[in-house]
Amino acid sequence: MLDLKKRTFGYMTEDRRLVNPVNIAIEDDGTKYVADPTMGAVFVFDAGDTLQAILGKDLQIRPIDVAVHGSYCYVTDYASNRVVVLDKATGKEVRRIGEAGDEDTQFKQINDLAFGPDSDLYVTDKLKAKVFQFDTAG
Repeated sequence: MLDLKKRTFGYMTEDRRLVNPVNIAIEDDGTKYVADPTMGAVFVFDAGDTLQAILGKDLQIRPIDVAVHGSYCYVTDYASNRVVVLDKATGKEVRRIGEAGDEDTQFKQINDLAFGPDSDLYVTDKLKAKVFQFDTAG
């Protein structure tokens, strides 16, 4: 972690299971969700940076980005080119959004995601240079 004001550098965690952190989502209560494609999981840390859970580790996913909305954790999965929706409490897969393919409505190389003020999910595709918009039903 970099603190530009204090001009300090440190590590969020010494947990060696976190190998390749590529993106993070932080909830209002300080809970952090860290996507790690090398480990194939999303690591969940509390406000004090203590590891609380590892989501998706049994799903053979490669998380590139993560966003949290309500009781769900949304992950862009590089392995399947889809958005994987996980239950935050149980880590179980709830559903998948989108499809991989060459058609205009399909993902070619899924990347980042975010929720807009309208609660719609926005997902970027690097190769298609597009932003896909999904409603709350996916």
